[in-house]
Formats: sequence, structure tokens, C-alpha cells
Amino acid sequence: MKTRLDRDVQTGGQRPRRLPALPGVHVVVGQLAKALREFAPSALDAVAVLLVVLFLLYPPVHPAGLVAAVLLTPLQWWFIRRGRMHPDHGPRGVLVGALVVGTWPTAQPDWAFTVAAAALVAAVLADPAVARLADQKVGAWRLPGFATPQRSDAVSPLFDAACALTVLLGLTGLGVPALVFELGTLVGVAIAGVLSLRALWAARRQERVAAIVAASGPYAPRFAIVFSGRPEAGYQIAMWLPYLERTGDPYVLIVRERNFVPVALGLTTAPVIYVGRPEILDRLLVPPIGAAFYVNNESKNAQAVRFRGPTHVHLGHGDSEKPPSYQPTTAMFDEIFVAGQAGIDRFAAHGVPVPIEKFRIVGRPQLERVEPARNPVPSLPTVLYAPTWRGGVADMSFGSLRYGAAIVSALLRREVVVAFRPHPYSARDAESRVFTQQIDALLAAAGEQHLTSGRTSRLDILDCLNAADALVTDVSSVASDFLHSGKPFAITNTGVVDGPLHETYPIARAAYVLEPDGDLDEVFAQMLDGDPLAEERQLMRRYYLGDAVSDPAETFVQAVRAAIERGAGAEPAATAG
Repeated sequence: MKTRLDRDVQTGGQRPRRLPALPGVHVVVGQLAKALREFAPSALDAVAVLLVVLFLLYPPVHPAGLVAAVLLTPLQWWFIRRGRMHPDHGPRGVLVGALVVGTWPTAQPDWAFTVAAAALVAAVLADPAVARLADQKVGAWRLPGFATPQRSDAVSPLFDAACALTVLLGLTGLGVPALVFELGTLVGVAIAGVLSLRALWAARRQERVAAIVAASGPYAPRFAIVFSGRPEAGYQIAMWLPYLERTGDPYVLIVRERNFVPVALGLTTAPVIYVGRPEILDRLLVPPIGAAFYVNNESKNAQAVRFRGPTHVHLGHGDSEKPPSYQPTTAMFDEIFVAGQAGIDRFAAHGVPVPIEKFRIVGRPQLERVEPARNPVPSLPTVLYAPTWRGGVADMSFGSLRYGAAIVSALLRREVVVAFRPHPYSARDAESRVFTQQIDALLAAAGEQHLTSGRTSRLDILDCLNAADALVTDVSSVASDFLHSGKPFAITNTGVVDGPLHETYPIARAAYVLEPDGDLDEVFAQMLDGDPLAEERQLMRRYYLGDAVSDPAETFVQAVRAAIERGAGAEPAATAG
């Protein structure tokens, strides 16, 4: 049986409106540019394969085809070097290019040409293996005393040589003497071979690890932030950096995935160290590092927590009722920072045993930026709709974006300004992007005073919360943060749990709950007109956010310093059994 929300999603929850306004030219251009960035690598591979097929089936080769093949290899090289293509694509693409231009019957090949072509093919085939063996799985940026290598570890010197020689091979089909290709191959493969041997020897001796460890000594970091995750998860670090940096202590950001390095460099001016192999951590998490901080529950965290010495502190990335906020693996950390008593109680409420001495109630430092309710409330109040990520598993599907059109339509029936801010992860999911576009179209059709996702994306979530007089969200940390403002908010019940929402998630007692089969108009009338839950929100604020409501940031900074000192006084790092 369809619920009211399901019916409203189909109908838009309102009488027919005029057609949504078409997006501006800059929006269309931006979407086209994004599509080109995403599909260009696959398109280049497809073009290379197509050229091979055409050249093999329809000889002799037309000069235009030769030019296309010659231009293809530098494009692949550029995409690899810019990190836009997977490293494995490059060697395959170069090999395809070599095979393409190698089919040209330009002249009767002599033995020198044949040997040079064979050397080129061998270099292309050897590159992936050499790159894999020479990759030391470690790197450092902005670390004083360490010179960051300019060459990417994703490919070997053979890759650059093969790209250049493939172009020379292609040019022989356009009239360049074969001797140029033959001599170029002799020199290029020899130099690349020597450089590859040097890289293999350096990897065997772990020279880069030793250099990073040597440079870390004089820099003397007092704490580390250890991160594992997708590039889109940079916000998980960004929310804590300003407050960790208030300690005034030097620190390093250790990232476990190479593709996160550009994101990390954009978040901080502190040294960034990439560590791909867990055994390298035992040479980095040593004194004077007194604490290591973690912002999520990724599995690779365990590879660092097993080294004893520094205090391993779990920060998380928001105080919410979602399963990551009471995940059993959280118990592996030495200390667990929570905003208030609710952060402790939810573990026991969900049957997750954690020793009570591991918890530290430190408040929520980000709340220093959350502004209280405006008094009086404007005659045209702003309501923020901020749905969370839909989640990847059933017990995490708190996101209401699929009902978003119905929710926004109900808000538009009132005299309010609607602002729409979906979770950042929604942009990477095709279905979520469709729902986002539907909601943006509704807001665009309703008038320029309403804020679409494109406009709110230029602000961080706290700026959006401050601009709002009321909030509609899901079970997420956004609700907990908004609780500090004293403003009214609604939480959606997406059916993750059976029974009343407040029995499982106490914060719902302070919220107006949007039930799947409920009357949205009636709920919004209670929230925006009478607001009978104002007193309940005040009681819940202390329970969820702690007592340090006047200066939450300073309470957190003091807790960080204490954790560092506790780790600094511990025994040197050793692997836990």
C-alpha cells in the first residue's frame, strides 16, 4: 500500500505549477565539463581500440589516422600524470598505440627497426610490473627536510619512455626517417631501464621511508591525524582541523589512500604523509607523537591502533544516532570523545559493551559557530531541508531524499523561504542526483528567493544552519548540531526502526517527526506556528551536547592536550598482539 509520502513523491504534493525554469548556461557548461572529465579516459581507450581495428582491417593507413594515433598517446600520458586515468589504463593504451602505428607498411622494416619496435613493446609490457615493485607506498608533502619526488609512483620511468617512443614510431609513418625512432629507442629504453633499476633498488632499501622518518625527527610532531576514506570524505577532517590546530602543536596528517593526497593538501598547510603499507606506521607513530586522532571507523584504522604508545582517540565525524556512532569497532580506541551523555548511553542502548573509562565528554567544539534563534523570528522565516546520505545498507537508510519533493512541496505551501542542502555524498549517486534535480526544479519554479542545492553548496553546513529559522532533516548529526541553536526542527522517520522513533533515538523527543503516513502540513503547522517542543529541546541540548555550551571549543582543546600528554608519557610504540 502506498504511503502519503510515496503518493506525494509521484504527484509533487501540489497542484500543477508552471514548467520549471531551464538551467542557466553556466550550469549546462559545468555539467558538460564534469561529464567530459569523467568519461574522457574511457573514450581515449575506445578510440585507441577503434584505430587498431580500422588499421588492421583497412590497410594502407590514411595519414589522418596516423595523426590521430600520434596525438592519442600524449593525451593518455597527460591524463595519467594528472591522475585522471587509472595507471593501468596507460600501459594498455600505449601498447594499443604501438600496435596501431606498428601496422603501417611505410617501408620494408630492417632488423634495427624490428629490434627497436620489440624493445618498445617490451617496455610497455614491463611498465606495470616495474611500477608495482618500485612503488614504496609512502610519500610526504610539506615535511621540512624531505624533498617530495616529482615523479608519480603509479608508473615507472618506462612509461614516459614508451609514450615518447610511441609518438616517434607514429611519426615514421608520416615521413620521419626510421633512424630517428631506432636511435631514440636505443637511448630512451637504456635511460628508462637504468632509472627503473634505481627505483627498484630504492624500494628494496626503503630509502623513502628512511628519509621521511629522518625528516620527522627535527619537525617533532606532537600528534597525528590518521585518515582512511574516499576523497569526498574530506569534510570529516575539515570539521576538526580548526580546533585541533588551536593546541598550537605541530602535527602531521597521515592518509592511507594515495588518491586522497590532493584533498589533504587542500585542507591543511601541515605536512601530509601517505602510508600505503601498515608496517610503515610503526616507524611514524613514535615519540614525540603523543596522540593519534581518527574521524571515522574505516577498517584501516585498526592497522594504526595496534601500535601502542600514542593515545588513539576516536572523534567520529558528527554526533548522531546512526550506527557508526555506536559501532562495536569503536571500542578498540584508547579514548572515545563524545559531545554529551547521549554519546555514551547509545552504546549501551544498542548492546555494544565499551568500558566506561574510555569515554571523554568533551562537548562539540563546532557549536561555537552555531547561532541562537533570532528574536523575533522574521515574518518570512527560512526553513532548511538537509537530508542525510541514503546509506549503503538497510540499517543506514535514514536519508529522506526520495521523499524530498513531497517535503519541499509541503513547505512551499506555507509562507516560508526554503533552502535545500543535500548530503555531499548524494552527488556521487545517480538515483540521488535525480531526486536532487527534482527538488531543485520545484524551488526554481517557486521563485528566486528559495535556495537550490547549487546555491547552498557554496556554504558549509553550519552557515546553512545559521541562516535557517527551522530545520527539516533526518536521523543525523545535523539534528544534534541544530539542537544547540534552540530553533525548532523536524526529523523524518524513513522506517529503519520499528515502533516510535523516539524509543530508539531519544533526540526525536525534541523533534517534530514526519511519519511516512502522516500529514506533512499538520506537522509543519505545529513546528512553525505553535512550537510546543521548545522546552523539551532545552532539556535535550545538555544531554546531547554536554555542559560546555558557553565555550565548547575550549573544552575540546583542553581534552586534546590532555590526550597528547597521556600518550607522551607512555612507553615507546610497540605492536599490540
